[in-house]
Formats: sequence, C-alpha cells, structure tokens
Amino acid sequence: MARPLVASIDKKFAAGSVWEHVYFILGDVSASRDPFAMLLARSDVRVERLVIVNDTAIATDPANHWTFVLTNRGTDGTGVTSLFAVNPTSDSDVAGAQAFAAFDAQVWTPDQNQEVALGAVLSLTITRTGAPADLGQLTVGLEFRQNT
Repeated sequence: MARPLVASIDKKFAAGSVWEHVYFILGDVSASRDPFAMLLARSDVRVERLVIVNDTAIATDPANHWTFVLTNRGTDGTGVTSLFAVNPTSDSDVAGAQAFAAFDAQVWTPDQNQEVALGAVLSLTITRTGAPADLGQLTVGLEFRQNT
C-alpha cells in the first residue's frame, strides 16, 4: 500500500496565532487502512477539526459505511485516547453520522481530549464495514492551534 502524500506547515507557533493544518492526500481508498501518523505535536496544541474530502458520494447506511478513528498515541506510541466520544462515520445507526457529498468537505469537531501534549502523536485509522462506495481521491486533514 502506497504511503500518503503530505502537505503540511512546519513552523513555530506565535502567541495568539491562527489555526495551522496538515493534510494527507491518500488517493483512492477501497479497504480499511491501518493507523498512520497524522501529527507529531511540536508544542502543546488543541485539535479543532478533522476534515475529510473525497470525490465520491457516500450515503449513510448501517451495513455499508466508513468510520474514522483519530487517536492520541501519546509520546511513547502506546496511547489509545480517542478525540471523539462517537467516531466520525457514515453509519446511519450512529447519532451524528454524515453522508459524504462528492468534493464537499466533511468537518468534524472533536468533543473530548482535544489537548495534545508536546511530543505526542495523533494517528488516524480508517475502517470499511460492508461494501460502501470507495473513497475516491481521499484527502484528510487536521486543523489545530497552539494550546494556550
């Protein structure tokens, strides 16, 4: 499986700075993906949004859906702390599920554990359940800011 292309900003935060971001261009995704690192925190940060864009419409469906799990792995890689009480999904049996419109950013705001310590790593796991449409030209991103 090919590694994702990364477009990121790598700079020190200034006091009162605007949000920063990192985006991964994953391309076509037709199967679940093992966790991959999305962010190595270079200072204490607060994660504000997970953004997902693809070129395929995905309906909400309880049997055929995608789920995205954003996890704080801590500084030693063993952490299992989710940033969402309910993970972003297209599973219609889950409150807050979203259908995906083609080329429309799906934006989820973490509702717990948003503060990430210096040196911690965030990973993303993508899980396919059943046979939903493939995620075409998938791009995923994190938006974050210095935790003040």
